[in-house]
Amino acid sequence: MKYFFLFILSFNLHAKEFVSEGKTFKFNWLDDEFSEPLWGIDNLSKDVLVITGKRGSVWKFDLTKKIKTKMNIRFPNLFVGGQGGLLDVKAHNKDLYFSYSYEDKKGRTTAFRKLSSTGKEETFYISNAYSNNRHHFGSRFEIIDNDLYATIGDRGERYKAQNQNVDNGKILKFSLNKLNKPETFSLGHRNPQGIAYNTEWKSLINGEFGPQGGDEINHIKAKLNYGWPIITYGEEYGGGKIGKKTKKGLEQPIKYWTPSLSFSGIGFYTSDKVPEWKNNLFLACLRTQKLHRVILSPKLKVIKEESLLVDLRERIRMVREGLNGELFIITDSGKLGVITRK
Repeated sequence: MKYFFLFILSFNLHAKEFVSEGKTFKFNWLDDEFSEPLWGIDNLSKDVLVITGKRGSVWKFDLTKKIKTKMNIRFPNLFVGGQGGLLDVKAHNKDLYFSYSYEDKKGRTTAFRKLSSTGKEETFYISNAYSNNRHHFGSRFEIIDNDLYATIGDRGERYKAQNQNVDNGKILKFSLNKLNKPETFSLGHRNPQGIAYNTEWKSLINGEFGPQGGDEINHIKAKLNYGWPIITYGEEYGGGKIGKKTKKGLEQPIKYWTPSLSFSGIGFYTSDKVPEWKNNLFLACLRTQKLHRVILSPKLKVIKEESLLVDLRERIRMVREGLNGELFIITDSGKLGVITRK
């Protein structure tokens, strides 16, 4: 891999404190000078993060030295505009997987690219979810055992989410040994920008935007239909019914929010460093500008909710647990922050 553009942080870091479950936590901005909106974040090691910028940048951030380094990675046919751009990143066995908005003569869609540990770059899948619009690309990754799960939005063509012949509104499952031939794992999704796996409960959860109201989290299982747009708790922008709230054969969400929280990335907290947060689900909220904590039972029933970091006044795009028990957030304003137990 080639790296260039070394940045050393020189600003004064100011900590904020807040209380959750009767315990005091500390929040710090680690870097507030990224050059673009941030979208994806993952752990390369205990001391190094990998972060994507919407305009096409990929950064390594050294947590020990507080230094970021821009990586030289190409994304052919990258479309940047509206909700499109360089999207998620997932690190696994020294390989990196990326999702991004792709444009060619057919229109715009979601594509997936791999940077192997040997330095080889390959766009391994170009979705058939083509459209000329600039929204609902998805797209998040999760890896379970030897399989990669990838979410794709309906691309603004809602009824294609029910069409088994296209990728619109689907969660795809790839074998890491055969990346070019995915299977449709689930369908009936609107714009799923969150996915997370709870290793203790063996539960795969996705989060997706509703229209006007109706944001939801779902327990994702193979071959099930999550209903969009036949069922939804949201409505048309400006008012107007879209579908029913329930229908036999279509899955109900674990939880929905009306009005919308407008959350993007989601993540479980699994570390024993903060036992009060063990197995809690965190939602990175955009319009409502907060980190939303959802306490679930092992049977995935919502017990309690809590809003955090509301005083930041930031559109939080993604939340990720660190390998040292921290909780990282990235924002649309190009900032990286961390929560630690005081």
